[in-house]
Amino acid sequence: MKAVLMYRDRDIDPAHELSASEQALVQDLELDTLWAAMAAGDDFLLGMARQTVLHSLSSAEAITYRQHILADAIRQPDVVRQLYDLAVAAIVTERRAFFGLLSKSPDSVLFTGPCKCWRCLPAF
Repeated sequence: MKAVLMYRDRDIDPAHELSASEQALVQDLELDTLWAAMAAGDDFLLGMARQTVLHSLSSAEAITYRQHILADAIRQPDVVRQLYDLAVAAIVTERRAFFGLLSKSPDSVLFTGPCKCWRCLPAF
């Protein structure tokens, strides 16, 4: 199951390219500064802010849907943080697994876990 938060029946298009007018709007409103503040150093959030801020709203129903999602998130910030941390951990693990397939060195095989300290090495 995939949660869709932008629209009731679909997700945003991650391959959406900015049009010339959107690029001009970003520059005129200095949206890069806004997005950087929203992300607070989190690259994932920065990318999502860029993807979502300029997505057009096609109907009042879409606006209402997003307001309900936001209200739920405001009521339960701890749950939202846990879900976010879980999603980021899954993405990081998937990337590590993918890059692990590309490397066949003994060193990379030993150090594919989330922690590389001596206490977390597997026992032999």
